[in-house]
Amino acid sequence: MSQPLIQLRKISQTFPTAEKPVLQEVDLTVYPGDFLAIIGPSGSGKSTLLNILGLLSTPTSGDYLFEGKPVQQASNRERDQLRARSMGFIFQSSTMLLDQTSLANASMGLRVQGLPADQRAAQAEQTLQQVGLGHRVLTPTKYLSGGERQRCAIARAVAPGPQLILADEPTGNLDSENSQKVLDILQDLNRAGHTIIIITHDPQIAAQARRRASIIDGRLTEEEPASPLAAPSPAPLDHPVSSPSAWLSFKDDLAEATSSLLARPLRAGLLALSFALGVGGLVAALGMSQSASYQVNQRILGSEAQVVYATVNNDQDLLGNYRTGPSAFDHLQQLDQLDYVERAAFQAIVAPADTRITRFSPLEAEPDQALGLVSVSESRLDQLGASLSSPQARQTLRAMNASLELETPEQRQLATSLGAALLTPGAAQALGLLTEGSQELTADAGIWVDGAFLPVAGLVDFGSQAPELSQMVLVPPHLLVTGGQARVQYVLETEPGFTRAVNQALPLVLAPDSPSDITTETPSNLADLRAEVSEDLGLFVGLIAGILLVLASLSAATAMYLSVQSRTLEIALRRAIGASQGLIARLFLIEGLVLGLVGGSLGAAAGMGATLALAQAQGWQAVLSPAFTPAGLAIGGLTGFVSALYPAWVASRKDPAEAMRD
Repeated sequence: MSQPLIQLRKISQTFPTAEKPVLQEVDLTVYPGDFLAIIGPSGSGKSTLLNILGLLSTPTSGDYLFEGKPVQQASNRERDQLRARSMGFIFQSSTMLLDQTSLANASMGLRVQGLPADQRAAQAEQTLQQVGLGHRVLTPTKYLSGGERQRCAIARAVAPGPQLILADEPTGNLDSENSQKVLDILQDLNRAGHTIIIITHDPQIAAQARRRASIIDGRLTEEEPASPLAAPSPAPLDHPVSSPSAWLSFKDDLAEATSSLLARPLRAGLLALSFALGVGGLVAALGMSQSASYQVNQRILGSEAQVVYATVNNDQDLLGNYRTGPSAFDHLQQLDQLDYVERAAFQAIVAPADTRITRFSPLEAEPDQALGLVSVSESRLDQLGASLSSPQARQTLRAMNASLELETPEQRQLATSLGAALLTPGAAQALGLLTEGSQELTADAGIWVDGAFLPVAGLVDFGSQAPELSQMVLVPPHLLVTGGQARVQYVLETEPGFTRAVNQALPLVLAPDSPSDITTETPSNLADLRAEVSEDLGLFVGLIAGILLVLASLSAATAMYLSVQSRTLEIALRRAIGASQGLIARLFLIEGLVLGLVGGSLGAAAGMGATLALAQAQGWQAVLSPAFTPAGLAIGGLTGFVSALYPAWVASRKDPAEAMRD
């Protein structure tokens, strides 16, 4: 004797709002190969019984055994797996995904089972041919007749090869001709070994089943006792039922989410527009913030500053050993004594193209990194906040400056003959004079500068305020004269409010006979103010953009939540065929991610376009970061994913039986 497929023992179901139990101590035994019709009027409890048989609901009390194993206390995951492996559902309304093809609808259960796309397409197509829909395989189900949709629903239920087929009023919406076609298909399936339980209120439909039971007021009675059948088993599956790989699962999720979005282009477009507005507002706000900051900086740069630069265009005598006129040091003393000048300094630079610096000999190749020469006063180091590596380096710098203070050429020649060089860390690294793994000079370091050998006395770091000095060799002033390319520049820090007056006086102080030899400029020294203005402006605009992005995300989340509500029947169908809560959640999350990425790319493009248009209208220089496009994609994808979290959670938690009733 064969073992029962289903055993119900004293099954009862009570709902909190009902006046009496919907099911009352139902006993039922179903054997493999049975064709059982359960007949009853509306409200008798037959659909509730079908939901319990299909593991869509859990009874209030009683025992449910499937293949001899109790299942009423099974976890959601175990119920999903059992439905996917052993059960197929046919609903009264066919419950098609109307924008999808017959093939896509028929292969839904196979997709849950983890079958690869090509195999499930072949198997679903074969099943569609069996139910007479071979010519409608690629037709969207919204173009099928009612009878064709119901046959497609049968194909969807049968394609995974279930033992048990549960049909809830499968002919309720059909005319007599199509009803008979559906019953003929069910008869054929039963003869092939499938166990069929059909719920109906029509006695003529029930009469075509081998077994009949009636249910009234939640109590089930059967015309004659159940007995085992010598019925054939359903053809075994030609594929194993297993969990798909993560990559295959993701590809399927992405394909279904994309297909769902394309099937509802207006809704998808509006959702993408929500993300595009948010990301576009953010990108436009950031672009305008950067552009406005640039304009502010440019205006500040043109305003009065507290630093004046003066360049001497005819300066050969200021640094040389055989000069006849005043030295750069003499000028420095004059400038220090000017009213409203707080500190004066000088620097002289020779560009890398006008000098030759090597390490081992004057004939070897120069390093790959271009190096220049510089001489500065000690006060210039103080202005820049520069640092020296050792007291010896400080003494070397003072000796360089002292050569400009000596009175006779002989004294100056003697002083400079004992000179040495100081290197910036960048120059030392380029010349290979730093010990491995540290910032210390190698022992007995020395270099060749324009054919003259100089020992290296230490390192000098000019800091971040003078990046043009980061690859320099600091040498005695007379070495800058030989190439004839050096220009002396004085840097004066003034009292607030007197920069312009000092700027006008400088040419007459430095070159009273030829003031045209002096070029002055007053670049802004309000770096802190510029940074603060830029930061405040960016923060202000960023907050506004963030608020826009949050509002857009909330709008999209609301729309997606409403989408969940409108797709209740689809969600219930997916759960009925064995889709897990995780799969339902993933589908909605991936929809949100795809929408966010599309909206983010559109928003980034629109935001940059708006920035260009607004900047042009204002006559500004547009500043657009190359990071805007990837940032727009990332922000769009993230906000889309986050916006879908709650709707996905709601969708995954929907009770399939309640969704069917809704």
